[in-house]
Amino acid sequence: MSRLIPRRRRRLAAGVVAVSFLAACGGGGSAGGGDESGPIRIGVLSDLGSPAGESIVNAAELAAERINSDGGVHGRDFELVVRDTELNPQEAVAAYQRLGQSDQVAAAVGIRSSGSSFAIMDHLARVQVPFLNTGSATTELADMVSENYDDYKYWFRFMHNSAEIPESIMSFVSDHLQPTYGVERIAIFSEDATWTEEVRQIMRDHIEQDPNLELVAEELFDVQTTNFTPIFQRLLAADPDFIVEVSAHVNSAGYTKQWAALQPAPMGGVAVSQISSTFYDETDGAAAWLFGQHYGFPEVSVTDASADFYESYLAEFGEAPNYTGTYTYEAMMALADSFERMEPGEIGDADALIASLEDLDMTGVLGQWQFQEDHHPVFEGNREQSLMLVQWLPDNQRQVIWPEEVATGEYQPPTWWTGWGQ
Repeated sequence: MSRLIPRRRRRLAAGVVAVSFLAACGGGGSAGGGDESGPIRIGVLSDLGSPAGESIVNAAELAAERINSDGGVHGRDFELVVRDTELNPQEAVAAYQRLGQSDQVAAAVGIRSSGSSFAIMDHLARVQVPFLNTGSATTELADMVSENYDDYKYWFRFMHNSAEIPESIMSFVSDHLQPTYGVERIAIFSEDATWTEEVRQIMRDHIEQDPNLELVAEELFDVQTTNFTPIFQRLLAADPDFIVEVSAHVNSAGYTKQWAALQPAPMGGVAVSQISSTFYDETDGAAAWLFGQHYGFPEVSVTDASADFYESYLAEFGEAPNYTGTYTYEAMMALADSFERMEPGEIGDADALIASLEDLDMTGVLGQWQFQEDHHPVFEGNREQSLMLVQWLPDNQRQVIWPEEVATGEYQPPTWWTGWGQ
């Protein structure tokens, strides 16, 4: 029987790059095959210390605990081997290589940076550890599988991609803000990163194709930026009706405070930091009236498994999961499902796991998971509901505002906003 090491004991000091969270009691064996005994090792790749990175590890831990408490897979427990990518492509490659060469994992999950995922791709065929990517949105990663299956078949995406992320945001602008409030002049405020390129292009195309919308400004910022006041002043001069924000690698608490101080226009979009249940306090309440994209939410049941996952995560870690956490939990459960459909002696065989993942048909927290030929998920019947917009309100309250079928409340413009005929 394996036991979870308490969460407080897994805080890593600077420079430490790996730790096994599950201590196996008795039994030998390898990651798979062999004598078909001992734990099944799963690698977890994450930038430790960041909210999104911590959520990857938390969710993997929660999933492993559940899988093990249910008897494991073919009687074998999951054991997590965590390696710190430091949000650095070179460190990510080194961590992935070590998972395959010395840690002997059967599969790996994680990574929230498209740059780090790209760096790993050319090492997949040599290391041969199936990698379930739970935080990288760039569509080009799936294109690589389509173009060179033999080299890149080890990669699977367990999340939405950059082409899907803008859909709910721009549909909210066109289908709600425009007809309800007369919103027309749109500004894009985005971090300058690989994953945002396609997101911004889709947003620009959407605005161009909507006769009621006009793009009046597009401002990019480096992820090291700390003073956003000049950027917001330029946006203020452009006189937008609404600002679409796009960020993941930067902590948006800093620019949220500066936005609230200048009040250039209402703002919302995709901002990963905003997902944290502590974000309101981090901004000293400046988050009020913002909305951000969430990939599941505690008060919304996309499937029968949704509420149970969020309640369990909140109880275990005292906060809601980041987007990376939800996807990582799904990936871990998909691994358990896939291993269970394999012969016991096939665990540790990369090709057998790939074939089993390609045949996956599992209903999880966010919907029904199946894969296209490029190893991007289908989310059959649940795609729109699993990309929801959540607004912060005063007094640390939140409500789901889009899409309508899962909304728990109506969007509320900032009380300080005098535009839109307020």
